[in-house]
Amino acid sequence: MNLNGYVDELGQARISVTIRGFRSAIRLDVAIDTAFSGDICLPIHLATQLGLELITTQHFELADGAIKEELVFLGFVTLSEEKPAAIVLTDSPDALLGVGL
Repeated sequence: MNLNGYVDELGQARISVTIRGFRSAIRLDVAIDTAFSGDICLPIHLATQLGLELITTQHFELADGAIKEELVFLGFVTLSEEKPAAIVLTDSPDALLGVGL
């Protein structure tokens, strides 16, 4: 498996992935977030076009210690091969790849 990434101007490690739902797919650069224990955190404005399937809710601890319950959706992510991924939606403009993958 050969994955190429880069470090952006803010010092964040990034990699290009394809995220697919049940309607469409998008290719985008995601920040690798080692503090995020999930799979993918995706901005709502990108997620709406994909046709993701709601599968559950999950509690997450934020950086400030607050606990937040979030909806979790099923989608698919391709790094070197496609695999199912739990996708959490966010108001943030940035997509994150968590250590769950």
